[in-house]
Formats: sequence, structure tokens, C-alpha cells
Amino acid sequence: MLSPTHQQLLDETLDHLRADPAVAGVLLSGSLARGTARPDSDLDLLVVTTGDLTWHPGDPVDLIARTADQWRSHVLRRADPTETGRAHLRPGRG
Repeated sequence: MLSPTHQQLLDETLDHLRADPAVAGVLLSGSLARGTARPDSDLDLLVVTTGDLTWHPGDPVDLIARTADQWRSHVLRRADPTETGRAHLRPGRG
């Protein structure tokens, strides 16, 4: 169960994301999803997009946005033992 503060932050963030035509799906992750959040925990969201987001949150929201193809590619790279790099595809960071 989310604290009232975390629930309000999630609701407000989802309102913004629902209004963004590029958003195809949202997944809550991190300590809030695991039920191990502390009062100072941030909101970790994985977002599936069809293009560039029109809205970008600030702290305390950690949002990682990728298209479905980028998510698939990321998962395949992480499963590849020869892959040594780590992809960080966040808004404004290729």
C-alpha cells in the first residue's frame, strides 16, 4: 500500500502521462512496487512510448521512457553475455 504522499505523487504523474499522446503504457517499479518504500523514496516509472514525451517530470520522479522496440532491444542486450555497455534511454538522453 502506498503512503498518501506517494499515492498523490503517483496520481498527479499518471494524470500528466495519460494526457501525453505518446504514452502507450506505464509500469511502477522500484521500492514502491515491491512494498519496501521509505517516506523519502522516489517514484520509479517505466514508460512505453510511441515517440517523444511531451511532459517530463522532475524530482522525486525517476522516469525511464522507451518505445516498445527500444524496450525489446534493451532486454535482448541485457540477456546477451557479450554486451558490456548499459543503455540509459531517458528523456533528453539518447
